[in-house]
This record gives sequence, C-alpha cells and structure tokens, in this order.
Amino acid sequence: MQMLARWLERAQLSNGQPCPLPQGGLTDLLAEAILNRLAGLVYDPTVPGGTGSNPGKWVPVDVSGIVDQADIHVETLDEHAIRITHEPTGLVALETTYDGAYAVLKRKVKEAARAE
Repeated sequence: MQMLARWLERAQLSNGQPCPLPQGGLTDLLAEAILNRLAGLVYDPTVPGGTGSNPGKWVPVDVSGIVDQADIHVETLDEHAIRITHEPTGLVALETTYDGAYAVLKRKVKEAARAE
C-alpha cells in the first residue's frame, strides 16, 4: 500500500502534468481504497466493527443492485414524473424526481436479483 501511496504523490497525468496530491495521510487512504476495491471490498460506515473515529469496516461489494446506465430508459411524463425502465428485467420505477426513481429502481433490481 505504501508503494502505491508514494506513486500517487508523484504520478504524471495524461496531460503531462504532475498529480497534485498532498504527501502523507490522504494518499495512504486513497491507496487503501484502491487496493481494497481491486480486492472486491468497499468501506461501509454503517457496518459495526471499526476502530476509533472510523465506525465502519471494509466489506465485500454487493453488485446485485448495480444498475448500468446503458440498461435504463428514462422518460419524463408531463413534467411531473420520471419513469425509468430497466430494460433487462422490465422493472419500472415512477417518481417525481430522477434521483428518486433511480433509487427505487436500484432497490427493485437488487430485490429481484436476491429472489433468483
């Protein structure tokens, strides 16, 4: 992890400029997050078991509720409602905002995946 953190502090970007990340704690945390994500883990602050001021812990990624943007069809109905259809499953969410409809659709897709 330390090697990745030190590399992040000196990384050159594709535009030829250096990456302006500060040395020390922030790059260490970023390196930890990158390596854990590559290992299939994400930090969940709602899971008990952390230490000190960090209440959560690293847990396996639950991909069952991930909705790919390419798999959805969005419609605005009379400027008062948003309908989002998940094409692979046919599930539909209808709410007054995009964020609300997308959250409902993710929940429905996750529930459907668990029921299988």
